[in-house]
Amino acid sequence: EWLNRNVAGTPVILEAADPDGDFHDTSRLSSRTGLPTVIGWPCHEAQWRGERCAPGPAPRFLERLEDVSRLYSTADVQEAKTLLERYDVEYVYVGPLERRAYGTAGLAKFDSFMKRAWEQGDVIIYQVRRP
Repeated sequence: EWLNRNVAGTPVILEAADPDGDFHDTSRLSSRTGLPTVIGWPCHEAQWRGERCAPGPAPRFLERLEDVSRLYSTADVQEAKTLLERYDVEYVYVGPLERRAYGTAGLAKFDSFMKRAWEQGDVIIYQVRRP
């Protein structure tokens, strides 16, 4: 709801991705707000591009899936910044699903270079600081 009420345009949001998670809880933000994400449901993405969908991710989406995992799990601030820039990410969503999927060791880095745009309970939405 906060994203729908407070975000203008179509900035990219980072959220959990699952190679086998088509129509599951991953991509819940992008599917409910219309905001683009780094990778949505991989099989669904492949089908929209006229590709056959087999179990597991389509090979063309493996790099994006790996980058989402690295973005959440790395403690390296520069690596995270580089990946966020690659995908033009404006917002990073951290909730229970992201913590379960990627662990908590790499999450502290977001506080060091992003601002907390919104938080409630165990959810934080970070925003890239613009100069």
